[in-house]
Amino acid sequence: MALDNFRRVDIRLDKANAYIPENLFAKEGDYNGRELLIQLTNGGQETDTTGVQVIFNWKHLQKGHSGSTYFQEEDVTKGKYVVAYPTQMLFAGLVTCWFSVVDNGKITNTKNITLTVEKGDNGDLIVAENDFSILQDALIQINQYQNEIDAIKTDLQVQADNLLATEKAELDDLEANYAPKLQALETQFNDTIENVTVDSEVITARTSLATGISYDTLALILEAIENRQLIHDPVEGKFYIETIEIVDGKEMTKIEEVM
Repeated sequence: MALDNFRRVDIRLDKANAYIPENLFAKEGDYNGRELLIQLTNGGQETDTTGVQVIFNWKHLQKGHSGSTYFQEEDVTKGKYVVAYPTQMLFAGLVTCWFSVVDNGKITNTKNITLTVEKGDNGDLIVAENDFSILQDALIQINQYQNEIDAIKTDLQVQADNLLATEKAELDDLEANYAPKLQALETQFNDTIENVTVDSEVITARTSLATGISYDTLALILEAIENRQLIHDPVEGKFYIETIEIVDGKEMTKIEEVM
């Protein structure tokens, strides 16, 4: 923290086409040793750049390799971002650099600048890795997301299979428990209908025998029964049925012995 300003180069960008100083310098053997801090303004007016991303792009003119890495947010309320020079580009020679500003789905690239990397004393440097290209990083993230998606799909499939198995077992139990009950109820219902039919036929037959009249409906049978009265002769020990009938418009009493 104490030497942040010692290792840092500050650049202020008021516009995408703004001039950027060409005296940028780095050294072989640096490892997170030099930083570049840029401040984005809105035409010279300090502004909050929350949600804006800035990418550091580079291409080594002698080695031929290139890469990209994201700036880190330093103070987005003032539009400030910082990045350490990637060690992949820190080989002696010239490096072309430019910045990509990603804002609300729009990408704006700055003018190119040239950075000079001086040769270090040790020609056989073992360069530490502090940078992945954005493509590599994206591939890693995609692979991680795919693994997570596969795990979620597997878990959902297991849950779905378990749920289906449970529901099927419950339905099988319901069928096993209620099928016999339904069968018994159906049998009972059929027996009841059969009994009602038999009873109706018996009532019809008995009433017809007692009155000498055929009845087409149960209602007529009941009406005839209501008009009949059973009489007991204790002396003779006999039973008689007294029926009120209408003959030629006159009410007449008919008495019949019950055999």
